[in-house]
Amino acid sequence: MIELRDVSKKFDNNYVLKDINLKMPRYGIVSIYGPSGCGKTTLLNLLSSLEPFEGEISFNGKRYSLLSEKDRDELRNNKIGFIFQDYKLFESETLSRNLMLSLDIKSDDKKKTKERKIEDLLKIVGLGNRGDKSVSTLSGGEKQRLAIARAIINSPKVILADEPTGNLDEQNSVQIMDLLQKIAKKSLVVLVSHDYELVKRYSDQIVFLKDGKIEKITYNEHNQHVDNVPLIHITPKEKKARLPLSFCFSHAYRGVAKRKWRTMFVLMTTSLGLFGVGLGTTLKDMISTNLYKSYSSIIDTNKVVVRKKNNGETPSNKATALEYEDVIDIANTYKKDIKDIGVYYWNDFEKMFTSYSFCLDVTGEKKNLPSFSLNLFNDYDVLENIYNPQPIEVNDLQIDEVVVDLDVLTLQEICYQLRIPKTVKSLSEYMTMSDLYLIVDIENSNWHYDVSFSLKIRAFSLARSVKFYHSNRHWNEYIFEQCCHLPTTEQISGVSKNPWDLKKSYYLEFSNNRDKFLEDVKFQRKYQYILGEILDEKYYPNIYKDIEPHKCNRVCLLSKEHKDEIEGYISPYIKKTSNHISSLIYGSQYSYAIYPENLMMGFARETYLSNDYDKIEEMVDLTTYLKYEESMNMVAPDSIVEGHFAKPSSSSLAFNPSYTLLGGREPTSYQEIVISKGLMNKLNIEYPIASMIYLAFPVKEELLPNGYLLRKFQTANLKIVGVSTSEKLELSHNENWTIMFFQTMLGISSLDLSINSLALSVSDNKENEVINILDQAFPYYESVSPIQSVKESIDNICKYIETILIILSVSSVIIASILLSLCNHLHFMEIKKDIGLVRCLGINKGESAKMIYAHSGLMVILSMIFAVFELFITCLVLMKAFGSILSIDSTFIFNPLSLLYMFLVAAGISLLSSLNIKRRVSKLNPLDCLR
Repeated sequence: MIELRDVSKKFDNNYVLKDINLKMPRYGIVSIYGPSGCGKTTLLNLLSSLEPFEGEISFNGKRYSLLSEKDRDELRNNKIGFIFQDYKLFESETLSRNLMLSLDIKSDDKKKTKERKIEDLLKIVGLGNRGDKSVSTLSGGEKQRLAIARAIINSPKVILADEPTGNLDEQNSVQIMDLLQKIAKKSLVVLVSHDYELVKRYSDQIVFLKDGKIEKITYNEHNQHVDNVPLIHITPKEKKARLPLSFCFSHAYRGVAKRKWRTMFVLMTTSLGLFGVGLGTTLKDMISTNLYKSYSSIIDTNKVVVRKKNNGETPSNKATALEYEDVIDIANTYKKDIKDIGVYYWNDFEKMFTSYSFCLDVTGEKKNLPSFSLNLFNDYDVLENIYNPQPIEVNDLQIDEVVVDLDVLTLQEICYQLRIPKTVKSLSEYMTMSDLYLIVDIENSNWHYDVSFSLKIRAFSLARSVKFYHSNRHWNEYIFEQCCHLPTTEQISGVSKNPWDLKKSYYLEFSNNRDKFLEDVKFQRKYQYILGEILDEKYYPNIYKDIEPHKCNRVCLLSKEHKDEIEGYISPYIKKTSNHISSLIYGSQYSYAIYPENLMMGFARETYLSNDYDKIEEMVDLTTYLKYEESMNMVAPDSIVEGHFAKPSSSSLAFNPSYTLLGGREPTSYQEIVISKGLMNKLNIEYPIASMIYLAFPVKEELLPNGYLLRKFQTANLKIVGVSTSEKLELSHNENWTIMFFQTMLGISSLDLSINSLALSVSDNKENEVINILDQAFPYYESVSPIQSVKESIDNICKYIETILIILSVSSVIIASILLSLCNHLHFMEIKKDIGLVRCLGINKGESAKMIYAHSGLMVILSMIFAVFELFITCLVLMKAFGSILSIDSTFIFNPLSLLYMFLVAAGISLLSSLNIKRRVSKLNPLDCLR
C-alpha cells in the first residue's frame, strides 16, 4: 500500500531521516519505534503528505511528488485518518458536532443519514448516548476514543496514530490498542509509540529507528480471530472538500462568547462606525421629510403662488368716487335689480365742525335738541311708511321737509318746549294745527364758516332712537351742498386737500341680486377699475343698526387704484395657461391670507366654526378682549374648529375650492356651504344636509396700549348643502369665496379685500413647468413655488449634515477596521491549532481561511445588529423630537438604503480586516499549528 524509497528529511542542514526504504502492508498495525528524537513523528508527518521531503513515497502506486496540493488535500480527506497524542478535538463543541464536521467535509449523505452514522460510530467506540455532551467533559481515554471515531469515520485506508496512548493510563491504553487492533483488520494503522510492550503486543510489523535510519524491522504473528470494527460506509463527496459555514460560525460564536469584554469593545466601536454610515442617509431623509411635512401641514405642497411684481413702487390703496354718469350706465345695465341711486358722504360731520345745534323755532325763541346730530343727515332712511299726524304721500314731501323718528326723551323735550302735554297725541294735534320747524346752526371758527337753515318737520314716529326720513334719495345732497354750501371732492381715501370738502359718492340700492353684481364688479374685466362697497352698519349706524351685512342692500361705487392688486378678471387667464393648474385660491390681507415666504395660507385672523351657536357665542365672548399673549396660546374646545394661517393644516380649518361631493348639492349663494367629511366627523354632525353651521370672524382687531387685544367679531350663519369626500377640516365653495364671502356675509370692506396673491393648485412635480409658463405669459407677475425653495434649502442643509456625518463615520470605520483586524489577529492566534486540525482533515488553505472570515463576519454581523438597533432607537427619538419641535405628527424614517450602505461598509470592514490574516493562513504549516 505505502512504499518509501530513499526518503530523507532534514532541518537546518541536519538530516532527521536518512535513506528510508520501507514497504507497508495493506492491513495491520505497523509501529514506528525508537528513542526520542530518532524521527518517528517526522516519518509519520511525511506519510500524511504535510511535509516536503527528499526521495519518493507512493500510496497505492501514486507518488507524492507528482501530486498537486489539491490532490494531497483530497488524499488526506479520503484515504488517511489522524489520531493525535493530545486528541486535537474541538473542545468547545459536542461529540456529535466534532464527528459531524468530518462527515460534512467528507460526505454527501443527507443530514439524517449522517446523524444515524454518528450514533452508530459513538456506540462502536463505547461513547453511545453521549453525542450531545461537550468534549471538555470527557476523560482522556474517552477523548482518544472520540478521536479514533473521527479518524475512521470515512473508512480510511490508512490511519496515522501519533502516540495514541501517550497521555493515558495502562487500562485506557489497552482499551485504545484493542480498538486499533480491531480497526487494523480492514485498514493500515501506522503507529508511533515509545511503549515497547504495547508495540510488541499489538503490532504486526515493527520498524526500529535510530538516528534517523531504519535499524531493523521485525514481524509478529497475532491471533487472527480478533474481531474487526464494523466501519461505517459513507458516500464520498463528488466535489472538493469544503468547510461548512455553519461550523465556522458556530465555532466563531463560541470564541467571541468566551471573550466577552474584548468582543463588546470591538462590537461597540464597529457598530458606531456603521451607525454613522446609516445615520447619514437616514437623518437626511428624516430631517427633509419632517421639515417638508411641517411646511406641508401649514400649506399644500402642490401650490404655486402668483403676485404682482413690486418694481420698487410703494403699495397704494386709493379710492375715488365714480362719476355720476358712470353710475347711471351701470344702473341701466342692472336696472331690473336696482331700486334707485343715492348719495353717501364719507365725512364725519360731528368732527368736521367746531359747533352745531338743532333747535325748534318756537315763537322766535331757539330751544336746543341735543339728541339730533349732523351725521343723521347722511344716515337718513327712505320714506316708505305712513307717519303721524296724517297720511303722507311719498312724492308729496318737499325737499325742505323731513320726517323724523323721535325717542321718548326727545319727544318729551319737544313737548316741553311747546308747552303741551308730553304725549304723542298732544304733539300730533299740535302739528296738525301749527307748523313745526327744526333750525340747524353750523359753525367752524377756523374757517370763518357759519350757516343756518331750517327744515319743516312734516311728520314723526315714536322709536328707540332719533332718525331722519325723506322720500328723495338725494336729500342729503340738498342739505350739505345747497343748505351748507360745501364743495365736493371725488377723493375718498386719505385726507382731503381742503378740510371742508365733502367726500361725495353714489350708491345703488338693490332689490335683489346684490351679490351677483358685487361678483361681476370684482371679477369682470369691464369693471376692473370699479370697487363695490357695501354700505352696512359701519356707514349707516342708524339705518342698519344690528342688521347683518348680507341684508344691507346699498352698494357704493368707487374707482380704485391698487398698485399691488391682482385684477380679479385676470385669474381665469392665469388658470388657462396650463393643464396642470386645477384650481386657485384668492389671497387677501384681511380675509384668506397667503404668505409664500413663510409657507402659510389660511384665514387671516383667528376664525371659529361650530354647529353650536351658543358655543360660538361663548368663544367670541372669551376672545373679544384678552391679553395678546393669551390669544396666541388660546385653545378652542372640541366643539369648535379653529382656522388661522399660522396653524398646521392638519388641525386647522381651511378652504378648498376643489372638491368631490359625497352627498348633497353645490351651493348657490354665499349663505350656503359645503363641508368636508373630516369636518363633519370633527363636529359630530349626524345629519349635515340643511343643518346650520356658524362661523365667527374678527372683522376688526386692535392691540391696545395696555397689551390687550380688542376684537370685534361678525358671525355668519351658513346652511350646509353638501358634504365633500375630504378627510381634512375644510369648507368648500366656488373659487370666489375667499373674497365674496368676507364682503357679503361678514361685511369686510372691499377696500381691504384687494387680491394680493393667487394660490394655484398644480399637478404633482409640475410646479417648475407651470412657473416657467406663467413667467413668460405674465411678465408683470412673479410666480413662486414656496415648497420648492424650501426643498432646496432643506436639501442643502441635509447635504452638509450628511457630509459631516460621513466624515465622522469614515473615521469611526477606519478605527473599527483597525480594531477588528487586531481582534482577528488575536482570534487567529487562539485557533491556530483548530486551523491545523481542519487542514489535517483534508481542508485546503482557502477553505481553512473561512474560520477567520467567519469570525470577522460574525463580529460585523453582530455590529450590524447593534448598529441597526442604535439607528432604530435614534430614529424613534428624533421622530419624537421633530414632532415636539415642529408641532406635527412626525414621520418615522428608516431608509432601506441606509441598511444597504451599512451592509456594504460592514462587508468592506470584514474583508479588509481578514485579508492580512488570510495571507498568514495560506503560509501556515498545519503541523506547526498542531505542535
